Amino acid sequence: MRPNCLQKLVNYMEENPHIDFAFGNVEYVDEKGEDLHENWFHQRDGFSLENTETDLIRLYVVNGTSMLPYIGSIAKREVLKAIPYNYAFIMMFDMSIWLSLLCKNYKIGYLNELCANYRIHINQVSSIKKKKKALQISWFERSLFWEIILTIEDVDLVKAVFSDSPFNDKLKEKSDIPFYICLALFDKYQPMTYVLLSKMLNNKSYLSHVEKEFGYGVKELRARISKIHQEIEDKHSLRHFRNKYFYSRQPKDLNLWQLLFLMIRRSWFLITLRPIKTHFRKSKKYSA
Repeated sequence: MRPNCLQKLVNYMEENPHIDFAFGNVEYVDEKGEDLHENWFHQRDGFSLENTETDLIRLYVVNGTSMLPYIGSIAKREVLKAIPYNYAFIMMFDMSIWLSLLCKNYKIGYLNELCANYRIHINQVSSIKKKKKALQISWFERSLFWEIILTIEDVDLVKAVFSDSPFNDKLKEKSDIPFYICLALFDKYQPMTYVLLSKMLNNKSYLSHVEKEFGYGVKELRARISKIHQEIEDKHSLRHFRNKYFYSRQPKDLNLWQLLFLMIRRSWFLITLRPIKTHFRKSKKYSA
């Protein structure tokens, strides 16, 4: 923390009593503590001082990355006591706190002043050097992280977060929020929602309810799963790879790598075809 960090944050909270938790700006520094002349509020990808609570939940759902700094943060004690903690989290522990607060409709604030330093070094878990380990840890935690979103109890907030859902006009009851969220996340390829949806639809009384209200049941779930598997197979197919990265409908759309690939491909084709063509002509000549 920088000098006067706590005083700045406390003053901000006292001047804004409607705010439940807030964040001061963070300066990036290197291993020796030297400023890197970049800060969280203005260089962090996806962060904006204009982000509302709804915007942040949507960013967490879509990106699954940290949008808010842990150091330089402050929150009311009663607010932190009102949410559960899952100590299985390591890399995403702070993210789980912020998302839990956002899902409970607590209000966020930003103090656009430097309050702390964020040290960047090659041995931190989130560095490129340890990217594989970081991905393994976050993959385990990701399924737990999405379950926090199911704690939202405000129908209007859920509709705002998943405003692009085709079932937006069908959500009316608070009790249907978990099903609605699982449907929305399932369309965004979150595998854990498949298990939750299956459990919900295994209840006959609830199955008849969602079939009536949402027009969705086991048949639609199985069809959607099949479609997702097909999309994944197509995405990883060689043809899709070539079409996306190497071929172009218009020559002016070719980038350097696409052009290089086509040149190599054409050169390889000519090199291999020429001996075959020559051999064919000689064979034809002598046979005649």
